[in-house]
Amino acid sequence: METVFHELKDGWNLVAHINCKLYSNDNEFVLLDWDNDILIQFTINDDSFESNSSSWGLKLRFNYNSKTIYIDNEPEEFEDE
Repeated sequence: METVFHELKDGWNLVAHINCKLYSNDNEFVLLDWDNDILIQFTINDDSFESNSSSWGLKLRFNYNSKTIYIDNEPEEFEDE
C-alpha cells in the first residue's frame, strides 16, 4: 500500500493511503477516503487522541511513543471475471 505521512499538531503524525484527503481546523481533523467518505473524525491535543466518529471497518493503529496514527484502510481491488 502506498502511503503518505502527514505532520499534525503537537508532535502528532498520521500515515494513511496516498489517495486519502486530510482536512483540519486547528486540532480537529477529518480524513476522507478515495470515495470522499469520512474514514475518521478526530481531535488531538498535546498528549491525547480522541475519535469523534469513524466509519465501520476502520483499520486504526497507534504508536504512542512517536505519536503516530496509522490508518491501514485501502481501496478494494476487483479482479475482472
